[in-house]
Amino acid sequence: MGLIEVSESVSQIYDLPKRKMAQIVKDKVQEYQDALQAALQSLVLLQNKDDVIPVNKNSIQHVILLGDRYVPIGNGQYQIFQDYNNIGAQNGGWTIRWQGYNGNDYWTGNLKDQSQATSILDAIKTRFQEAQIHHPQYNDPTNYNAILQDRAAFKNKLDSIKDQFTETNTILIHLLAENPYAEYMGDINCQYCQTQDKKGCLYQMHDNVYQTQSQSTRLEIKAGAYEKQLINSIFKGKSKIITVLISGRPMLIDDPLSITQAFIAAWLPGTTGGEAIVKSIFGEYGFGGPDNFFNKLPSPWISTLESIKDYPKYDSDQVPKILNPKFNTGYGLSTTEIVYSVAQ
Repeated sequence: MGLIEVSESVSQIYDLPKRKMAQIVKDKVQEYQDALQAALQSLVLLQNKDDVIPVNKNSIQHVILLGDRYVPIGNGQYQIFQDYNNIGAQNGGWTIRWQGYNGNDYWTGNLKDQSQATSILDAIKTRFQEAQIHHPQYNDPTNYNAILQDRAAFKNKLDSIKDQFTETNTILIHLLAENPYAEYMGDINCQYCQTQDKKGCLYQMHDNVYQTQSQSTRLEIKAGAYEKQLINSIFKGKSKIITVLISGRPMLIDDPLSITQAFIAAWLPGTTGGEAIVKSIFGEYGFGGPDNFFNKLPSPWISTLESIKDYPKYDSDQVPKILNPKFNTGYGLSTTEIVYSVAQ
């Protein structure tokens, strides 16, 4: 979505020539459906304890959304981004600009209407009333002290209504996301890779000279301390807990796997990603597709950084292989669809 079509408003922002504007996809409905289908079929369900997915949305009274990142935005400033409402993260690098973009600034107003872009929060709002949706509200996303106050206020709100939460009527959707990157700017600056003369390492003497402060030093992704506090103190045993990872590659995920019932690898699902993820959670799409062909890993999923030394080697089918993978090529759990009536 948006790679071919250039709207007039975007053209004006970037002063693009009229011949570029002419490359407009005529059938916008089909364009959207194709993008949504691609996003749906690329999702991989890595864990599904107690068959928590699919969730029957008719039984849900409370939807909790968690998953924040406090990231550098330049000039020594930081900003908190809520990844359940972050269309930029869903697209990754090479979107809007070389290194991609966090947030929704380029998907508002007419730009959002034209692209039909949806975050996870957007998709949730089309299925549930505002009073049923709970997530932190930040008055100043660049003020850390204000962020702490807003988080405390949200926890107090949850504490006041936690007796209403049950595993039957409550779902917690927990988002994890890589910061957008492209090319070597996504290299991992970790000691293991710096000290290994192995071509499989994700650090090839490539310092992120343009955005040094945002270069990752690990491939491991963990739930934040605030999210863990809420999950352990309020929601464990009182909610369905589903974690979604938005990333451009497999990551080390032992930490989030240990606190969640279901885990979805969403990759970079694009502007339709929010709708695709929510459809899959609530059984409007069944993982595996009609023939159990889709929603499978195209290559192994790493278990440690050592898994990728000497990478890439290939098996007899020319699929990259790694040492002791956490999940093998072709892995992906399947689910059934839930048929909802039109009125629902």
